[in-house]
Amino acid sequence: MATIGLFNAKKEFWIANILGWLSIYCVNVYFQTSFLTKNYDAFTYSIIICVVSFILSLFLRWMLLFFNVLERKFIHSIILSIFLMIIFSLLTVVFYTPIIDYIYDEKSFKLIFILHDWVTQAPVFFCWTLIYTSYIFFNHHQKLNKDKYELSLELKESELTNLRNQLSPHFLFNAINNIRSLVLVDPEKARSSLIEMSDLLRYVLNYQKRKTVTLEEEMDVVKSYIELIKIHLEDNVNFTLSIDESLNTFLLPPMTIQLLLENAIKHGEIRNNAKVVIEIEKQKNGISIKVKNPGKLISNNENGIGLKNLEHRIDSIFQKKSSFMIQEKNNIVTAQITIKND
Repeated sequence: MATIGLFNAKKEFWIANILGWLSIYCVNVYFQTSFLTKNYDAFTYSIIICVVSFILSLFLRWMLLFFNVLERKFIHSIILSIFLMIIFSLLTVVFYTPIIDYIYDEKSFKLIFILHDWVTQAPVFFCWTLIYTSYIFFNHHQKLNKDKYELSLELKESELTNLRNQLSPHFLFNAINNIRSLVLVDPEKARSSLIEMSDLLRYVLNYQKRKTVTLEEEMDVVKSYIELIKIHLEDNVNFTLSIDESLNTFLLPPMTIQLLLENAIKHGEIRNNAKVVIEIEKQKNGISIKVKNPGKLISNNENGIGLKNLEHRIDSIFQKKSSFMIQEKNNIVTAQITIKND
């Protein structure tokens, strides 16, 4: 257990503690001089009582932290707090009684008088302990929530980085080999393919630090991706784009549609002029993005990690305003993202 500094407390603690014991002093003086009796000695001995109580309350705080009351089981924390409260309220009486006896030449340092004063002092320390432990439990809970939130952000940022770096090395390898094969056969097409690949890589590099891009920017890289895929797959795939151009300025996470398309190519039944469709439609309160491909949806396939990361990214940006689903009907797999404006 780490040793906790006795005076290492926040400013709020000092203010609350001083004002609390000052209030108890005022209440005690009022009842002693104006309400119950006319004992004006209360002005003096109430100061002694409150000063001693204040000092011991610092030690009580130190003991609560020293014994890690927050890290124990709840029932153990309660028992420990009550035990410490009893000890320190009794110590308070034991400490201030001899001082008062010395000043007023009394002989009240006897068990019966100590127990009598302890009965009146214990509720005060009980309230102090209850308030302070509630305060530190609340602060601890807030800190845990903050740490959890920051960890969640770091995790999502890590997922985002992994996803942005997810442009398949296998795809790049095939694209380079395909372009190399075209250099001698069709130099103009090879040149065009190099431009498409350059645009794709530039997009990945330029938008790594941006959380969102416009739909128009995203579709530019999707079209480059499609042109490179066509070289490799030739007549095995037919791409159809249906996009509402009024949505060009709509913001979405970068590589969103590209990932859906890559997933469709990788796991779909791409042969014999298979049809892959990208539909982006304006809805009453948002946008719908669909990527369709022929194939079967297998619940435990390997595309799950990438799509789950994408779902987390969308959820972290749009929160409850977005949804993601993937389903299969009549041998057509549809991945759909819906994002609401409000």
